[in-house]
Amino acid sequence: MREFVEEDGKGKHTFFEQQLSIINAPEHPSAEYFIYKSIILHNLYGVDIMKEAVEIAKLRLFLKLVATVDVDYRKPNLGLEPLPDIDFNIRSGNTLVGYAMLADLDKGDQGGLFGDEEKKAILSEADVVSRAYARFKDAQLVMHSDPKKYKGAKDELSERLAVLNGKLNKHLAVMHIGDNHSKEAYAKWLDSHQPFHWLAEFYTIIVQGGFDVIIGNPPYVEYSKVRDSYRVVGFSTLECNNLYTLVSERSGNLLSNFGHLGLILPNSSLSAEKMGRLQDVQCSFGISWVSSYSWRPSKLFDGANMLLAIWLVKKNIHRKVFSTRYHRWQNEFRNMLFQTLLYSDVTTLRTAIRIPKSPGLSYHNILEKCHESSHGRKLKDYLCEGSGKNKLFYFRAVLYWFKVLIAKPVFREDGKNQETSEMKELVFKDEIDRNLIGAFISSNLFSLFYTVWSSCQVVNSPDFDLPFELNALKNNYGKELSKLFLELMSDLEENSILQKREYSSRGREFTMVKQYYFLRKSKPIIDKIDNVLAKHYGFTEEELDFIINYDIKYRMGKELEGEE
Repeated sequence: MREFVEEDGKGKHTFFEQQLSIINAPEHPSAEYFIYKSIILHNLYGVDIMKEAVEIAKLRLFLKLVATVDVDYRKPNLGLEPLPDIDFNIRSGNTLVGYAMLADLDKGDQGGLFGDEEKKAILSEADVVSRAYARFKDAQLVMHSDPKKYKGAKDELSERLAVLNGKLNKHLAVMHIGDNHSKEAYAKWLDSHQPFHWLAEFYTIIVQGGFDVIIGNPPYVEYSKVRDSYRVVGFSTLECNNLYTLVSERSGNLLSNFGHLGLILPNSSLSAEKMGRLQDVQCSFGISWVSSYSWRPSKLFDGANMLLAIWLVKKNIHRKVFSTRYHRWQNEFRNMLFQTLLYSDVTTLRTAIRIPKSPGLSYHNILEKCHESSHGRKLKDYLCEGSGKNKLFYFRAVLYWFKVLIAKPVFREDGKNQETSEMKELVFKDEIDRNLIGAFISSNLFSLFYTVWSSCQVVNSPDFDLPFELNALKNNYGKELSKLFLELMSDLEENSILQKREYSSRGREFTMVKQYYFLRKSKPIIDKIDNVLAKHYGFTEEELDFIINYDIKYRMGKELEGEE
């Protein structure tokens, strides 16, 4: 503003001049403090069901304010203005229970229906509350305002808001506890559900279309675990059975037409079968950018041992989705992580339940060639259930390698063989089919597919929903791949170790012996398998190099430590 006024002279930018005159007024000893105070009062809002979180958020904003001021003993009150009262900006309540948008007043699933006159009265009261709110905030930006006037503005706002919330609560309670509820039942419902009416609390923002920016880190809690405490209605993502999906949906609905949304969600939001509805809702808001992050070797948040995705959404009439690769990084690279994000357009690659974590154009070309070669067939078409001697065993937990065996690993407790829940089995009609699919699942190519499409944590049946056709591969390279696969199995056994440890459980001592495998030691054989697959699919040398060396720094562990 200062630059505009200085360059173009007075009289051209009257609004800027008016604002600068307020900022530079003598009653505001610190311009920077006043600017932050104004932003906190007029631009920042927050809601959390935990009252402690609300108080911490307020304190954090106050600390930000105080940090802007250098104490000046020559100025009144050492150059400090009073801290803002943001009790009506940062609120405690249930984000998911209450009237959020104007349209909610017309929805029967939100509670008792409003008549036209009643609805008109509610909106009129909400408008009066919003005007009282504006007066309350403006009064705080006047350095020497009358304390009685300020207190009167707060009391008026509190009273009007309580009356309006009370009317909305009674309508909402009809859906939850019926029409003829007792005072005790109503009080109990209020305590358990903690309804929050965005429409009442932030009426001016809602009636103008919504918030310009919404950010959040919603709770990763299954809805079924809180359903006994409070009930949520009217959400299309209820089928996902998680609070973070409900918060995501509400956030998008509270967003203005050209607003921006940023949420930190579990990585499963991109890949879990039950999250398809969430993806539909998120992508329906406009243009989405999704980046995903591992928790090893480093993690986004200390103590959060889970895989995370950051969803960024811009409200738009267009519907497109962009994603990054699945990021792994060393801790010293942390400050550079976000600067190196590269997004690829995956709008046409997205499936009904999955958004791929795209590593870029090379992968897109590889995927296209695999689709062309498969003629519509999928790997899952060749996986059987039942009994038989031709089996593969794979580890459900995956970090850097997809581990496949033809015999169960050793697992003994006190000398007795035990079954382990870590393994799942696949059955095949003959040995050659087992060996060929075993080779494919052991390959760097399949590991790349798994990283792009899966949860990157636990193997689920949709992870085998990949383009694959067996017969052509069997006819052209059956013997070669079968031989390499058996060579790999032998090498894995040779490099494995039996580890013994003692532990206590249920008041007694146990001895456990467990077999561990090190796939990185067998990488040369796995690379040979990928060389054969490259001939089958027609990959270029660059594409084969991309497959073999994808994430190699982390997959090979200490063997490449210190090397780039």
